[in-house]
Amino acid sequence: MTGKTVLAMDAILSQKGKGTICIYCCIGKSMSSLEKAVGALKTNGALGYTIIMIALDNAPVGEQYLVPYAAASMADFFVAEGKDVLVVIDDLTKHAWAYRQLSLLLERPPGREAYPGDIFYIHTQLMERAGKMSEERGGGSMTFLGVAETLEGDLTGYIPSNLISMCDGLVFFSNPLLGEGIRPAIDFTMSVSIVGGKAQAPILRKLATELRVQFAQYKEVERLSKLQSGISREAEQVMRRGQAMATILQQGQFAPVSLAEEVLLLFAARAGRLDGLDLAAQRAFRDGIFSFARELNPDVISKIEELQEMTTDVEKGLTDVMDAYFAQVASAETPGEEEDGESEGEPVAEEEADNA
Repeated sequence: MTGKTVLAMDAILSQKGKGTICIYCCIGKSMSSLEKAVGALKTNGALGYTIIMIALDNAPVGEQYLVPYAAASMADFFVAEGKDVLVVIDDLTKHAWAYRQLSLLLERPPGREAYPGDIFYIHTQLMERAGKMSEERGGGSMTFLGVAETLEGDLTGYIPSNLISMCDGLVFFSNPLLGEGIRPAIDFTMSVSIVGGKAQAPILRKLATELRVQFAQYKEVERLSKLQSGISREAEQVMRRGQAMATILQQGQFAPVSLAEEVLLLFAARAGRLDGLDLAAQRAFRDGIFSFARELNPDVISKIEELQEMTTDVEKGLTDVMDAYFAQVASAETPGEEEDGESEGEPVAEEEADNA
């Protein structure tokens, strides 16, 4: 359990109000897991645009095998109507298990890991139904978000490696990161995208390009720092920047983040605004900067959402928001420190001496 289903739910929740039809295809899950997923959709008002198709772990294997194809057929109907459809298949590993059972019952010759020889074709046939239709065909689109399990994080497993080869990218969830308390536990060094930044908003692509390299450097320096006692000043700077990024990239459960909020966080990280802050101040910034910016300068928020590009006006607006936020934080801290020093007098000095 590394949070894969939570990410899938976030993908559905983020489509609210965008006119997208979502289909959640549950394969081989327990009833308790399904209840959590449906509860999250209901609580966040997503059932109005979401279709749920289910084949639980106690369902016949034939039903578990057929349910993703039924979900794709349901999506085909809406695509023909010109709608954009998101299909979440959770998960394809259990779908492969169901097909393996069917094949063995039919006495088909087993291959690698006892899977039948056409398992790659079965998943390719399913995943390649996704795509963008031309205007002559209605202009609709179908996007698949497939979930798959790995054995101890091994991406070279038969089913995961097959799915990687046929999809446009992967998001890899790491158990060690989950143990460190990072949510979502996404390993950026292992996650890749074939389409790259072409699927991203230009403003997000510009901000994220440098930060991904810096975060990879941080993870490497962090690993090396555990093997030796001291690190250089440059390494300390890398560690501060990486720790700030790790903090602002933390995300609550079933709480998708808007494009404008992402831009605010990444802009501050790239500018080094968070490097000198402690953990509490970084968390306060992450949780409060969007509401602060929306009250101070709602125009820059609307420009980010509409233009999705880093124009001169947008960059100036972001800089002004950062300056105002940190000026407010500094002014809130300074009077309190002065009052403490004046009111306590010598006892403050005694406490500092005791702490030293």
